[in-house]
Amino acid sequence: MGGVVFGVSALFPALYAQNYKSSACSARCSASAATSAAAVGSWPATTKRRLAEAGEFLSGSRGTLLEVAASAVLRGRSLREGSFFDRLFDRLSGKAEHSKAEHSPGESKPESRNRHDAPHRRELPPPQPHAHSCSDPCPLGVETKCCDHQFVAFSLAASLAFFLVDAAAAPWGELADRRGGKLTLAWASLLSIAGFAALAGGAYLLDDAIVTAGLLALGCAGPGVFNGAFYGTLELIGTGEPKIRAALTSLNAAAFDGSALVFMLLRVAARAARVGLAAPCLAWAALCAPLCVALWRLLPAHGSLLAQPAAAASEQVGMLQAAVEGESKSEVGEDAGDESETKSDVASPLSARWKREEEAARLRKLAVEVSGGEVGMGAVLLSASNCLLVLYMAVYHLVSNFYLETQIDQLEELFGAGHAEWLSSAFNFAFPLGGLLASVPVASLLERAGEAEYFGIATLLANTFSLCSLSSSRQPQLAAALLFGPVRCLTWACYFQFLSTESRYPPGLSARAMGYNNVVIAIVGAAGPYTLAYLVNERALLGGASMGMGKGRGDSRYLQAKLFLQLCNTLIAIFPCLLWRERRRKQAGAAHSG
Repeated sequence: MGGVVFGVSALFPALYAQNYKSSACSARCSASAATSAAAVGSWPATTKRRLAEAGEFLSGSRGTLLEVAASAVLRGRSLREGSFFDRLFDRLSGKAEHSKAEHSPGESKPESRNRHDAPHRRELPPPQPHAHSCSDPCPLGVETKCCDHQFVAFSLAASLAFFLVDAAAAPWGELADRRGGKLTLAWASLLSIAGFAALAGGAYLLDDAIVTAGLLALGCAGPGVFNGAFYGTLELIGTGEPKIRAALTSLNAAAFDGSALVFMLLRVAARAARVGLAAPCLAWAALCAPLCVALWRLLPAHGSLLAQPAAAASEQVGMLQAAVEGESKSEVGEDAGDESETKSDVASPLSARWKREEEAARLRKLAVEVSGGEVGMGAVLLSASNCLLVLYMAVYHLVSNFYLETQIDQLEELFGAGHAEWLSSAFNFAFPLGGLLASVPVASLLERAGEAEYFGIATLLANTFSLCSLSSSRQPQLAAALLFGPVRCLTWACYFQFLSTESRYPPGLSARAMGYNNVVIAIVGAAGPYTLAYLVNERALLGGASMGMGKGRGDSRYLQAKLFLQLCNTLIAIFPCLLWRERRRKQAGAAHSG
């Protein structure tokens, strides 16, 4: 459940902001083309004002990071037919609208048949070419962008949303380490349910400000639900259950990607029942609430499993077992035998639990000895293994985010809109389903393989995906679309499994380590795609043809960026190699001392 909420919170804000930018740029073009239209005088004054605001925004005078993030809040209604919320789900479910009508600059689209419709339901003229708003003509039917300026703005909005969601893991990690996963799960779940309720209210009232508030709540709640559920469950199972740990990490990573199915489920439910989008959002909140309560009841209170020292625990186990043995010897008969079996059954789980806690204490002591003193947050974050882990994940996050944000545009540059739409549809289904199906073999791999082995396999598959995405042929691009989900599931599962190693990340520090690691990973993974999108698109506007990045050469423009990413992907193979070397060194030291 934590992975699903985390995934929803990560994808919702990015695509919502992208949908806003699409509406704003299209409205800018519509306003420019309709300036001389006779029908302009019949538009409501509020619509004219919002079109002017959109033009001012896209002209560059209001293009700051905060303006992009707050743009949907500043405009109370949508700039085109329907609310942003409706158009958002059209895009998420793969059913985006493609306008086929063509109008001359002096023509306007027919008004709504119902003249009592609200102003935000009135249709505007379709996008038209305009030299001042877009450097390229805005082709009708192309969903990715109407110009290169707009596409870079897409990337900026999506990168900002991804960064904010990942950075929210840091304060939630502090809460999870200091107050426990149970309390973290409770507060984050309440915030998540409130976010879904706000989405439902915004859909019902057609108020984009309420929808945006709901998205912000989801963005903040996602990492908290994940941290609370993940680390609370780790506290519950202890250190002696490698199979359960492997299943936990792989299923969380798979659920993160599988959460994309939530969008399609909500859209299908809304259309099938003809109830709008408010009812499915409320139903999803109603589903999350009992799941949160059930998990919250299972999780232990913070520190409850470590309340008794290991010596006292061992003494109690010994006394209980001695009492059981004494009574079993003194009592003869079937009833006495049944009673001794019952007490043995009671003693067995208690003994296993305290043995797990003794093992955890031993691992913490080992971590202190390795670090040369008491383990602190700085020592954990600045350790060589953690720095290499962050570098590894930052590079992978950069590669995957750039692919997510620019995939459809790359495919249109290579194959045209028709084939690009087909490949994108295949990716939309293969991404979540591939991650979910990969969770079973990934769990088996994490249980049986060591750190060097599972990171080595993840590196090999990540480079295979990157090489396939470099190709200009359809078959390798389809292979890349099919590989993306399983590779992403494996890589993040390896990351979570590594962070759950108590000899490297002692209890009380692991959640904070993941939170601060995610901030660094988010900086690279969010700033990198925007920078690359700028180089691919904006440099073409500023004389980039001399660098092989000119117009009509989209393949070569993207090829340079993807070659750079492939080089970075190859270099991160140093991390599993160093893990293998570290293990060999420890084995040699143990053999020498033995």
